[in-house]
Amino acid sequence: MRLWALSALRCVGLDEVEAPCRGHLVLAPEPAATERNEEVLEGALSCAACGAVYPVVAGVAVLLRNPFRFFRSFYPFAKDYLADVGGMSPPFQVWLHTHMLADLESKKDKLFPRPVPYNEQVAHPLNKWLGTYLLTHYFPPVPSGNDLLDSLQTASHDGGPIRLLGDMAQRWSNDSPGLGVDMGCSVGGLTRRIAGLCRQAIGIDLSFEKILTARRTLLGVPCGPPPLRVYREGISFENVPLPPMTAANVDFVVASGTETPLETGSADVITSCNLIDIVNDPFAVLAEKVRVLSPKGVLVVSTPYLDHTAAVTQHLEAGAGDPRKTVLEHLTGFEIVEEHLKVPWLLRGSDRHWDLYLDHCFAARRAAG
Repeated sequence: MRLWALSALRCVGLDEVEAPCRGHLVLAPEPAATERNEEVLEGALSCAACGAVYPVVAGVAVLLRNPFRFFRSFYPFAKDYLADVGGMSPPFQVWLHTHMLADLESKKDKLFPRPVPYNEQVAHPLNKWLGTYLLTHYFPPVPSGNDLLDSLQTASHDGGPIRLLGDMAQRWSNDSPGLGVDMGCSVGGLTRRIAGLCRQAIGIDLSFEKILTARRTLLGVPCGPPPLRVYREGISFENVPLPPMTAANVDFVVASGTETPLETGSADVITSCNLIDIVNDPFAVLAEKVRVLSPKGVLVVSTPYLDHTAAVTQHLEAGAGDPRKTVLEHLTGFEIVEEHLKVPWLLRGSDRHWDLYLDHCFAARRAAG
């Protein structure tokens, strides 16, 4: 993690009245931190107020209420990902395992629950899809050999939600915005765009794999950009080198959109691309965005309202059955300053698998007075 991010990040542990602590974070004395070029590659953060401890693994700070339980839930996969970046030092691995053991709640509680991979034929749960996300976030369209698909790809790339959200943030943010926050940042393409607008930008996602990929792509740590594995079909992949893409004023952390490790009113720009329709509690995410947004900040959001997700069927379609209307009604005290109803977003899964979504994109600011 970037050392400058310590001034922006806050504790998500519980205080004495069961509210988020939000105390300041400092580098913990144990385990001894490994630092390089203003970067903490291994170590821990501790809260000066409540004493909560958060690990920093391969440069990724895990700022969750139960960070060691999080690692236990996918540790067999995490070891494979970490092997790709040089693994963990023996002392740090002992420290991490000790804390994971201390997290066990009973004798029946398994240290490493059986992971559920994307399917039984691949080694990593996101091995197939990381290339898809990298293509969508950073690369021009890959020719498909089909004129219709290629025209859709061009429309999605040139005017799709990632580019549009970045443009709207620039149009509606105040002069010289300080902190930008990208919730559900995936591999960091939108975070990179708002980093060009803000003095500092932080990407937040619950996926360790995506956060590690984003940091390797834009910061080159801990071991340079990852290879882009473009999935073709069957078991066929093509490795494509990533071109140099750097953004020194960004950082990425594992955190939840319902308990963001940020101070109230600290962000001048908050973005999220296709997030609120896939979380368990979209209203909690919206409320957290409102909490973190500064008084004159701008909120920029896109979502396709996937109609098969629990967020939409159980929350956003309640009552009138109009998820767009429900979302806007929950932004009490905000005015919509720009809105686009059906923005194409095309994801290439493989040579024979494409997903087309039509996003609702909007920018909102607090109403005057």
